[in-house]
Amino acid sequence: MLTGHLIYAGIPDAGGSQLQPVFAGHLQTGSYVIVDNGGNVGRAKVVRVSWSRESSGVYAPVTERGTIVVDDVIVSCYAEFSSHSTAHACLAPLRYAYYANQLMSGWLFQHSDVDGIHWYATLLRRLAKTLVPQHFWWSAS
Repeated sequence: MLTGHLIYAGIPDAGGSQLQPVFAGHLQTGSYVIVDNGGNVGRAKVVRVSWSRESSGVYAPVTERGTIVVDDVIVSCYAEFSSHSTAHACLAPLRYAYYANQLMSGWLFQHSDVDGIHWYATLLRRLAKTLVPQHFWWSAS
């Protein structure tokens, strides 16, 4: 998982009880994350944090709820921007177009992404980068 990806966590400094989307790069030992343990959802304590530069590419799925499960941890589909709910709302038109396309047996539009990121999401990111203050975006520094 990328450090700028959103993950649902409770940060120990904030008491750890309120689980909210935070950048994965802000996770610390003692944080809590939401896990799917064979269909049972619960919290798990982070006992070690390490990062690897190994990756085989990036894929950005857009799901109905805006979440996916990675190694049994429930995470947001969104990265780089600090608000899961804002990102999810901005991609609602894409989800609705997908549902309409499914109803029309797929003839409305074909799969049209490049490098795993849909053109609509790329357009939104470009616009938002010029309009939204920097403190809302992931920064590795």
